[in-house]
Amino acid sequence: MATTEDFQEQFLTCAICSDVYTDPATLACQHTFCRECLTQFTQTRPDAIKDKSIPCPFCRRHTKVPQPNKPVQQWAKQIEAGFLVQSLMDAFGPRADDIILCDVCTKKGKGVPAPSWCSECSAAYCDDCLISHDFMRMSADHRIETISNRCGVIRKKQNIFCQMHKEVVKIFCKDCDRAICNTCNSIDHRTCKNVVTVQSMTDSMKSLLRETKRRIQERVEKEEERLRIPLTHIDALSNSAEEAKEEIKKTCKKAVDLIHQRETDLLKEVDEIASKSLEKLSEESRSNQMSVKISQQNIVFIDQALKSDSDSHLYEMYQSCKSENFASDPYPVTKSSKGNIVKISLKNNGDGKHLRNTLSSMLTVNGVHGGPTDHVSVPYLLQSIDIEDSELGTPNPTDIVVFPADNGCKTLVIADNSNKCLVMVSTELGGMRSHLYIGEAPWSLCKMNPHRVVSTILEEKKLVVANVQFPNLTLHSEVRTQKVYSGIASLDSESLVVGSLSPTSIDIIDLEGNVLKTIANQTTIRAPHFLSVTPNREIVVSDSGSKAIVCMTEGGDIVFWYRPERRCALRAPRGIVTDAAGGIVFVDRDSNKVTHLTANGEFVRHILTSKDCVTKPCGVCIDEHSCLFVTERGRGVKEYGF
Repeated sequence: MATTEDFQEQFLTCAICSDVYTDPATLACQHTFCRECLTQFTQTRPDAIKDKSIPCPFCRRHTKVPQPNKPVQQWAKQIEAGFLVQSLMDAFGPRADDIILCDVCTKKGKGVPAPSWCSECSAAYCDDCLISHDFMRMSADHRIETISNRCGVIRKKQNIFCQMHKEVVKIFCKDCDRAICNTCNSIDHRTCKNVVTVQSMTDSMKSLLRETKRRIQERVEKEEERLRIPLTHIDALSNSAEEAKEEIKKTCKKAVDLIHQRETDLLKEVDEIASKSLEKLSEESRSNQMSVKISQQNIVFIDQALKSDSDSHLYEMYQSCKSENFASDPYPVTKSSKGNIVKISLKNNGDGKHLRNTLSSMLTVNGVHGGPTDHVSVPYLLQSIDIEDSELGTPNPTDIVVFPADNGCKTLVIADNSNKCLVMVSTELGGMRSHLYIGEAPWSLCKMNPHRVVSTILEEKKLVVANVQFPNLTLHSEVRTQKVYSGIASLDSESLVVGSLSPTSIDIIDLEGNVLKTIANQTTIRAPHFLSVTPNREIVVSDSGSKAIVCMTEGGDIVFWYRPERRCALRAPRGIVTDAAGGIVFVDRDSNKVTHLTANGEFVRHILTSKDCVTKPCGVCIDEHSCLFVTERGRGVKEYGF
């Protein structure tokens, strides 16, 4: 059997200080904390002080203060403890065995033990005061009980009093969904049709409490399962971080000048990664522990109400359970441990055969996933690539594709619309670049094979095909088409899917430019500026005309439309790309955002925004290492890791 100490630890413990309640206060959301803890927390929240309210440390809901003009240090003193919490404190709290004193004598400054309790007055009386109580006509017929040492007996029959008229509440108005006194019923509820006794509502209140208890129990089971994951990851991350630092130190001894340059930076990088990830995992653990503890407290409160014979217990818990914050999950599963970093290690590149120009590329962070479409990974800027040429004007890079090179470097091919050329840039070798001047404005790109890229040309009925053989970018051929195409993507080795602006259509063409099939027209889309093809051959269209992302099958059937409204509405959707799992990443140029959708077209998150210093993005690409490349108007290309 659980002891009083066990009961206190489980259900009468403040979730902030982890001690047994000393002077509890119950907020409007029905969450209870020590008054001193609430005062200290409120003083750290300027927004709550400005709002003249006390914020709940658990669910963040604000509770208005009755007398906000008093100092902040006195706000929590104005909030009473909940009836059930106070009852449990009386029965099992630190002062549960104290002698009950007469309420009347206490007001006079005397400490006289009280052997009797009046359930109508909700007060304890000594023998002398009880005589006066029974002598008064208005209280002569009140029900008197003998007080036991456990205060739970006292509270069992306590009545609910109307705050306005100070009368006992015995009536329940179903129309207004609240308990009322006789005076309230005569004055404010005369027109209400469904007025019953509080006692007649006990069955429905119990039913609601049982259902709320069931939902809380289900959530506790899920939260306890979630709690196990970050706890195991914390130990694994700590150990792997230490191992990684030792391996970095050993590797630094082999590379002489290069090692001396990079050793300090690498150690610092590991510490930063480990520190941020440990903090995140620890925060998840603390949040889950607080959620479990408070949910368990709520279950006990409901059990106490269900076992109680008091209508007041049931009514208070009934009102509490109707609060959306009482049984809801304040920590919904929007971010889980799924994408957390759990290991830090070094790639084994041998003893110097292929040491890179920097050791940064040797450092890998191993989580369950890592990339722009894994929901939780945080992007960081790897490098900014300048494509401006002193002999040309300001660049306008509209699209980009990435080719892996045999020497481990990445080769970028970029469509420079304003300078009417294609630009090839190596991410290594000092950023070596090559230009292919084509005389017309290129727009969108796609890879035909590992050494060839094809570009659409605005205002011309043709496609340009170029050979990508580093360090040279050369013209392979020009393919004449029946329409002027804007967006383009590779459907398979023998066909391309292209988007036309005038007339508006989505066509499937062969490698010689012949239209094999038209799958969409202006009734479906308006301006298919960029296209991509998913792993299951569905076509995703970035439609700047209708300001939407449209997914369709090869037969033209619509799979989904993504077109948010109002403040979230797209302004100028541009580049779009899909990853191996079907996740969709697209650019909204005028809102300076790079956004991630699921394969079903559901919003996940904004990967990059103007806060990440993204300005007028247009083209987007994901390489085989899950690095994200974004082109910016008038600037160049930015590469992001995760």
